Amino acid sequence: MPVWAQQAELRLNPELGVETAVSHIADLSAYPFIDASRNHVIMNDADWTHLRARFSGADTACVRILHIGDSHIQAEGSTSRVRYHLQQLYGGAGRGLIAPLRLAGTNAPSDYVIRSNTPMKSSRLLKMPRAIETGFSGVSVAPATGSEYDISVSCGDSFDCIRIYTTGAASPELLSVSPDVSAAYLSPAPGVADVLLTQPETTLTLHLKGAAPLTAIELLRGDSGVEYSAIGNNGATYSSYNALPEFASAAARLNPDLIIVSLGTNEAFGRVSSDDMRMHIHTLVSDLRRHNPHASILLTTPQECYRRTYTRRKGRRRRTRTYTVNPNIERIRTAIMEYGASENIPVYDWYAISGGGGTASKWVSSRLMNTDRIHLTWDGYHLMGDMFADALVREILSQSQSDSNDSSESD
Repeated sequence: MPVWAQQAELRLNPELGVETAVSHIADLSAYPFIDASRNHVIMNDADWTHLRARFSGADTACVRILHIGDSHIQAEGSTSRVRYHLQQLYGGAGRGLIAPLRLAGTNAPSDYVIRSNTPMKSSRLLKMPRAIETGFSGVSVAPATGSEYDISVSCGDSFDCIRIYTTGAASPELLSVSPDVSAAYLSPAPGVADVLLTQPETTLTLHLKGAAPLTAIELLRGDSGVEYSAIGNNGATYSSYNALPEFASAAARLNPDLIIVSLGTNEAFGRVSSDDMRMHIHTLVSDLRRHNPHASILLTTPQECYRRTYTRRKGRRRRTRTYTVNPNIERIRTAIMEYGASENIPVYDWYAISGGGGTASKWVSSRLMNTDRIHLTWDGYHLMGDMFADALVREILSQSQSDSNDSSESD
């Protein structure tokens, strides 16, 4: 297998192992190479007044966050921690978006399960050709034969509403729910169906009619608190989401108040110029803004990682595999930073916060970065999520704290 194909395989099918439960926040003093002094959102003169107001009213209304990314997001090692911290502070409005990732033949987060005994056709964002239409989550599944299939969902967080998303104009049609619970069925828009429960549940089996490809399910609870949804796809780039038909308009059905975009790692393994990178960012951001005019947008930068290289020993056929720092990561990070500054879009500079250039080796030796030297370990992702949540909360609270200080000074 060529070197480029092997590196692509690592990014499309990461070996992350089994996630370990964690309830504590990592002691950063154990990792002096991490620059905690830079752990803040660079606002770039953006106005988050509306977003801060939404969070201040989270006790009576739902605040919705959508996090878009690649393999660093698909397994939800970091976003699960951000969700946990925000919901601890502001209350929980449900697990949010889940996708039939395992049914589509790829890895999935550990806190939910979607199963089916029905033979399925499937599609994934970067798998060509696609057997069926791919939905906004980046994956879709549909029965290969017959007109019915069962989907079982289970999650530690209870839910009292299930919103089903399918591709195409036809709305999914519900036949029954088991166990036998009282439920109401609504179809608020094409390709969307709501199952309203009279009491919270943690496990349900849905019996759906028709062969419309399923792309996602949203697990909701109550009408206040924070809902934190993630759309992550292994190998994804800005351009791959741009190429997904109606991605931004379909994602707008989640009604996000904040959209976070964490991409750039995979571009660094290709031949994307800095100008093209800024163009790809602009295309996605402009589309998201057009369909979500009231949503705030936040970009993040990728951290330093490695790429594989091979050297052939003189006079021998045998090649030696080594790892070298991927020099394109810093260039991609610069493009994201420059775009955010020019368009007044906040940026969370994880590249600098994680230590910047020359620190990937320290992440590996500290067992925060996986042996593939691209993905993090679960400890690394959990640390990343804890730090991001801290920076996000401090920025959300900053204006109210400023107002409080001004009030105290006037007294």
